[in-house]
Amino acid sequence: MQKNFLGTRSIRDGPWKLISGVNELYNLDEDLEELNNLYDERPDKVENLRAKLDKMIETINDRELRTDEGRKEGVC
Repeated sequence: MQKNFLGTRSIRDGPWKLISGVNELYNLDEDLEELNNLYDERPDKVENLRAKLDKMIETINDRELRTDEGRKEGVC
């Protein structure tokens, strides 16, 4: 079963922050206020971070989601 994440998704790796869905990339060491979007200037970073984000989403999708069966008492 595939789940779709709607809207924006983001990932950080060191100083780099990718926000997909709105296509933004920032180097937070140099631009903490996120004013200088480097998305078009750094396609290498975009590709690398997008691959990591896709893998993370795939891992979440593959993980069995919580069900009422087997839930420990007191755990939502």
